[in-house]
Amino acid sequence: MFDAADIRGDFPILDCEVNGKPLVYLDSGATAQKPQQVIRCIENLYKRHNANIHRGVHRLSEEATERYEAARDRVQRFIGAPAREEIIFTALLTVNPLSELSNNPCISIVSPFLTLSLNVLFVTYSL
Repeated sequence: MFDAADIRGDFPILDCEVNGKPLVYLDSGATAQKPQQVIRCIENLYKRHNANIHRGVHRLSEEATERYEAARDRVQRFIGAPAREEIIFTALLTVNPLSELSNNPCISIVSPFLTLSLNVLFVTYSL
């Protein structure tokens, strides 16, 4: 079980009031509010590590690639995928491409259960 007050405390925007009452925000397909932990990670990325992955031969690009691949390793362990290469991160995947992928019996799709608009998608292939 989770404590809604604890989770609410992770989202700085929920400290706001609307018409004198605490803000209540339900996710939509257009956006999702970010918890403080995500805001800190994104801020750190833009301050210290912002570069293209797998494209550059300079320090920032190499660091970004290492961090990206480390994230794939963590997701691989978390979902029990056989290999890191089976983990794919994508953004803003719509329902139509998803339905085409899901028709392939060799592909498993794992999505965060609260995600309405797929900003994170974990795909594993098994032959």
